[in-house]
Amino acid sequence: MVEQRVQDNKAKEIINKCAPGWSWCSNRSSDGKGRIWIIWDPNKIQFTMLQNLTQYIHGKVHNISSSRQFAFTAIYGLHTIAHRCAMWEALRNLDSQMTNPWLIMVDFNAIMDIEDRVNGTTMQENEIKEFRALMEDCRLNELTTVGRSYTWTNSHVYSRIDRAIVNAHWMMNMPPIQVNVMDPQFSDHSPLCIELEITMDTRGKPFKFFNYLADHTYFENIIRERWDNKERSMKGIWQNLRNVKAALKSLNRKEFASTTNKVQQPRETLASIQAQMRTTTAPADMFDTEKITKQQLEKWSKIEENIYKQRSRVQWLKLGDSNTAFFFTSMKGRTTQNQIKLLTTDDGRFGSDRPDACRWRCL
Repeated sequence: MVEQRVQDNKAKEIINKCAPGWSWCSNRSSDGKGRIWIIWDPNKIQFTMLQNLTQYIHGKVHNISSSRQFAFTAIYGLHTIAHRCAMWEALRNLDSQMTNPWLIMVDFNAIMDIEDRVNGTTMQENEIKEFRALMEDCRLNELTTVGRSYTWTNSHVYSRIDRAIVNAHWMMNMPPIQVNVMDPQFSDHSPLCIELEITMDTRGKPFKFFNYLADHTYFENIIRERWDNKERSMKGIWQNLRNVKAALKSLNRKEFASTTNKVQQPRETLASIQAQMRTTTAPADMFDTEKITKQQLEKWSKIEENIYKQRSRVQWLKLGDSNTAFFFTSMKGRTTQNQIKLLTTDDGRFGSDRPDACRWRCL
């Protein structure tokens, strides 16, 4: 689920760039601004929208790999107590009809305890009372969180207004999970991330050539040094390829192992640096450190993005040319001349930038 500020006429274009082949819905029909988007990978998740109103989208989620199903409600509460009254009442009506596990997220724009806000305006009793009454009347529970304590800030006020709450059916039938309150990066909200299922792949991984290797300083030298067999027979070519493969695998292990960690580390460092720069007494050299850290984060983020793009093309080659729903969903709405040629070509060269993630992520 994404709270966004994109104009409606650009929504489809942006979603197709961010997640080609993914399905999506919004509450534009009930709210002209379409504040809520829900985006999902149709190869892993099936989402059926049942209701959409100004402050929420409600539907049914089916996890294809496990056949597990649950109800899901994406929340974007309005900013005044009076306007949120309709949301509380609507959630009570949904609860009265609920017989399945139910997950409710994300931005309620309301707090449940005095400790949920630091600084800011004086606490109003109604702001706490209505939320608490909903939790008690519907027997809802908040999922355990890890990570940051507050989910929204303007660098002065800190609030915990984003939550993941569940009903009794969820507590009894779903596996225990935690909500990871992630770092906000360039937003004022912290994304909430839930991993519904974690699968371990113990199979050996074959060698894959990723394009980022070609940008490495030593790449050309490695090719020249390893392609040293002058014999032009197939055996000589095969031996050269083996030599190059071994050298590139070594380079990949040495320079690019644990790419995700190399992205996460500068993110955490940047968050720490920016936390120290909230006051005017921050040392002058900290600005240079921040700049260098941003450059490192940008470098490794681009490499990680490149990996996802290349992996997604492999997925497309597997699924895109089989006349399945994946093929038609991925190409729907993409009508440029080059894309029309892709529909008619028969040589199997299809492309997609679809990220191969397996998370139900709420921003």
